[in-house]
Amino acid sequence: MKHAAYVMVPIDEPPAVLPGGKPTSRADGMRTLSVNIPAQQHKTLRRLAAETDRTMQDLVSEALEDLFNKLDSN
Repeated sequence: MKHAAYVMVPIDEPPAVLPGGKPTSRADGMRTLSVNIPAQQHKTLRRLAAETDRTMQDLVSEALEDLFNKLDSN
């Protein structure tokens, strides 16, 4: 009969991957934000994402950066 050997290694942080292989949002410094937007804005965002071959997340992130820059310059 073979016996398995296990080595316990202490870690300072929780694992970057959840059970099932899904990365945690905190692993890369990201946070989840849920917002309700009008249906037409969602439709336009989806269309722009498809036309520019970018993700909706990328477009929203860019829009937020533009807003932050605009408000910080005042």
